[in-house]
Amino acid sequence: MASRMSTHQTLLSLKTERDRLESKLKDKRSEIDSLDGELRGINRAIAILKGLEHAPAPIEQRRGRGSVKDVVLGLIGEHPDGGLKTVDVVDLAKARGVDLDRNSVASLLSRLARDGILAYDKDTRQYSLPPRPEPTPLRSVA
Repeated sequence: MASRMSTHQTLLSLKTERDRLESKLKDKRSEIDSLDGELRGINRAIAILKGLEHAPAPIEQRRGRGSVKDVVLGLIGEHPDGGLKTVDVVDLAKARGVDLDRNSVASLLSRLARDGILAYDKDTRQYSLPPRPEPTPLRSVA
């Protein structure tokens, strides 16, 4: 009986430790995601300050209010080095506390691409800001 009790206590102890480690892993992954977003933001700010990019519209943390279009364009604008798939937009928004309906986002992205506001890569199925046109050199008027 003592052996059975010891085995039960050991299993319970192992389950408790597993649960603790899984919770810690989840927390660390969340920290990594947060730091990754922070690094992208810093890189984006540096690029904007160097004049390489234009600043996106700010993302509003909304709770049932605000523009889905602003949120979507802001998220895509934060990822100039690669596009985002519909699910990426929904997941990034959710990570910031903004719940977006996947079908609404897909419809909006499709419409923005059709209107030329976004570029769509059929191979990767990603949406991105279209390439920025090269500035025209200024001419001096004599």
